Amino acid sequence: LNERYLGLPTEVGRTTNGAFKYLKDRVWNKVQGWIEQTLSAGRKEALIKSVAQAIPTYTMGCFRLPRGLCDHINSLLRKFWWGSKRGERKTSWVAWGKIVQPKYIGGLGFRDIEMFNLALLARQAWRLLIRPQSICSQILKAVYFPSSELLNASVGNNPSKTWRAICDGIDVLKQGLIKRIGDGESTQIWGCNWIPRTGMYKPLSSKVPYPPTRVCQLFDHTSMTWKSDIVRHYFSPMDSEAILQIPLSLRKQEDCWAWHHERNGLFSVRSAYRMLIQAKKSREDYFESRASCSDIETRQKEWKHLWGMQLPSKIKVFCWRLALNSIPTGKVLKSRNLATTAECKICGAGEDSWEHALLHCTVSRCVWALVDEEITELLATLRISDPKHCALFMCCNIPQVEGIRILITCWAIWHARRKAIHEGVFL
Repeated sequence: LNERYLGLPTEVGRTTNGAFKYLKDRVWNKVQGWIEQTLSAGRKEALIKSVAQAIPTYTMGCFRLPRGLCDHINSLLRKFWWGSKRGERKTSWVAWGKIVQPKYIGGLGFRDIEMFNLALLARQAWRLLIRPQSICSQILKAVYFPSSELLNASVGNNPSKTWRAICDGIDVLKQGLIKRIGDGESTQIWGCNWIPRTGMYKPLSSKVPYPPTRVCQLFDHTSMTWKSDIVRHYFSPMDSEAILQIPLSLRKQEDCWAWHHERNGLFSVRSAYRMLIQAKKSREDYFESRASCSDIETRQKEWKHLWGMQLPSKIKVFCWRLALNSIPTGKVLKSRNLATTAECKICGAGEDSWEHALLHCTVSRCVWALVDEEITELLATLRISDPKHCALFMCCNIPQVEGIRILITCWAIWHARRKAIHEGVFL
């Protein structure tokens, strides 16, 4: 037999690394050719997203890739993104876990290969759920779960790699799956997701013993309205308010499954991936005791505004790095033990912070002196020490034309500093 048929390996045994080695080779062949070229950050971003990370997509829709392979592909892309010199990888100024987050929460929007793999497998599970009469669904049901439903199916004994992958997709699907209430006959109150709210889709618990078991017992079928007295009697105030806000249809229709993270109720890989990334970030923040933002929606709007500005991609990436305090100033280099001192290599100042490099250094002052007086007065009145707040303030809180000019000037100053420090070229 051929090693692959229709782009997929024909035989996947217990050791899967060899079966999927061709993916690693294809990604490396692409990246190896790009490394030799001098590309801007914008071009690198486009190549990674549209070419390199698209290579394993077809295979990931059918199989669960080994974690080691996913990490290896991520390492190849990370090496290309940050660059290499004489075969040695350069410093990664931002953690890869931050880079793979969506842009609206402060990442670059690169895909986490493992999380995207799970999102694609969840799509397969969704198709089996909403199309039980398809040939594929009937065959899998006859072999793996003849006496149960898909959502309750187990891996079983000696399963195929495809079924193992689908079971992983089912586990992901359950995290965002809810019942849309029609007649309420088939929805169990305490064992099914049916309350459309953020977080927990089931009621917490009953206030009194012997509660009703099906949703149809909670509303009047004549007027199709909730029995508010019964709902408040059995459920906690938080649950009862969420239940009473669920609209009921006047037409006779059965309950149906829906995807909570899309308004139309239809599953999408994009929303599933974002759900997984957000859940992963929340777990990491919890275990590392990191404080979360108090106004998440405002911060998300600010990030979206940054990426939506009419600027070249390389300047947007520079602003993103500035917001994360990851541009290699003397202070950052010293904090990472990459330099013995934090002094400025241009003017000799004691501490080369982002503020000093872009605003207060001798070279920077000469550049800002050539800019309009209104902009220099604005910069002089700024008292923002946090680089994230400063970068997002430039994007969202001042007129767009002035904000663009300030950000472009900051990028030009930083570019000139790097030329002077590393190449001895004074522009």
